[in-house]
Amino acid sequence: LTDRDRSTVSLSAAEAVLSGNGHSVIKDFIYKCIHCPRLALSPEDYDFDHASRQCETMHNTALAVLGNSLQTASDAECPRLLRSLLQSEEWMGHAGLVDALLYELSHAEDRSHDAYHAARCLNTLLDSSSEMKRTLIERGLPNVMKDSQTVGRSRHSLLARECDAALALMADV
Repeated sequence: LTDRDRSTVSLSAAEAVLSGNGHSVIKDFIYKCIHCPRLALSPEDYDFDHASRQCETMHNTALAVLGNSLQTASDAECPRLLRSLLQSEEWMGHAGLVDALLYELSHAEDRSHDAYHAARCLNTLLDSSSEMKRTLIERGLPNVMKDSQTVGRSRHSLLARECDAALALMADV
């Protein structure tokens, strides 16, 4: 639903993911899968196979959905929605989504697929406003992006491309 090329309701789905937009259960579930995927499992699922890749898969999928949602909002030229993230404690606060994305990116060596989706998200945020760009730079994005770029060049070309794009966006500051 959040892939704008495959869905006519992608902007509504993106709004539900990014802001809740009357569907906070969707947003809350996605955020929970990003922050702590094991909490998104039912106790039965967790007890059944806590060592499975289910948590990792849910985590990676949630990052992909978040990236698609941000890109959809950006492509739809929905600046109000993207600007609202800058004011959101869930996004910008201590242990918010931006910190979670930076964490994912800083662990590219271990989880390059997750780092790729985090880089996609951060690139869209970087390109959303000069204020967001300044905030991300102040939080150390350039160094984390450079380190991830090295990982991407050695084993994940999509990650490398996202890092290249982000570093180019930050070069003009």
